[in-house]
Amino acid sequence: MKKEKNAVFERAVGVFENLDVATDWFNSPAIALDGKTPAQSSETTEGAIEVLNLLGRIEQGIFS
Repeated sequence: MKKEKNAVFERAVGVFENLDVATDWFNSPAIALDGKTPAQSSETTEGAIEVLNLLGRIEQGIFS
């Protein structure tokens, strides 16, 4: 699980192109994740996939 969580965080850094911004986002509750932080959600395989999908939407400018 830790490997998945690290991979998701690395993807966040790539999307936000800033370590501090990615860290803040990764540790802040997200409405799209039912109030969980991306870090919390990334602790399971299913959650990590959900966070990666969210990052994809953010990268494409789809804020839903």
